[in-house]
Amino acid sequence: WDEIASAGPLDVGFPAGGSPLRAAALQIARELMDRVAHNLRELNVRLVASGIAFSWLDPIEAADADAPQRIAELEQIVGPLPPALVAWYERFYHVHLQGCYDGWVESLARKPGARQVPREDHCFGDPLSVSSIDQLLAAARTLREDAATPPASFDAPWTLPLGPDMAAKEGLARNQYKLLLPGAGADAQVVTHRRCGFVEHLRECIALCGFYGFGELERRPAVVDRVAAHLLPF
Repeated sequence: WDEIASAGPLDVGFPAGGSPLRAAALQIARELMDRVAHNLRELNVRLVASGIAFSWLDPIEAADADAPQRIAELEQIVGPLPPALVAWYERFYHVHLQGCYDGWVESLARKPGARQVPREDHCFGDPLSVSSIDQLLAAARTLREDAATPPASFDAPWTLPLGPDMAAKEGLARNQYKLLLPGAGADAQVVTHRRCGFVEHLRECIALCGFYGFGELERRPAVVDRVAAHLLPF
């Protein structure tokens, strides 16, 4: 995956979305997302066993039979989706790991260079949260309707909601992390507190049992290492 993700644009010399390199990237992305799906199932079971109370009734909701049609509709608006995102939405409708994890964190002391937080007396776990394909479609339709130019003239990336940001997950704001589409490479680009690949974002969050913010604490919760022992590399 890392090799094909760093290869640059996939469709050079081919119609958009139709190159053999894109097909190869999609096959690799599907295998990678199968591992992600395994890991998220493990997280779900083991986090519940560790005492988390998820805010969502179904924090990891599988894609339904209409997923390919929704993906195709989104591509009609924004252009070809990066294979990583196609493979994700073939497997997941949404993922929202927000919840109550009182008792996991022994110290709120943060590492040097960690992000500033709105409250020093609160743990900002920044759990993994990825919007549903329907939320992306709704946002894309709104952008298309509000655009002063036809969709085909869009050169800059479309900015769609990836999910609530660190403060919004705690009910302290309404800001969103961003997903930049369409993107010419194998991976999608996301903007959280920095810009990175979607797969890199997943790797960092899942390695910390779904909570990116735990990596910014001087003493991360013991549950992180307990859960990580059961996860597959991807």
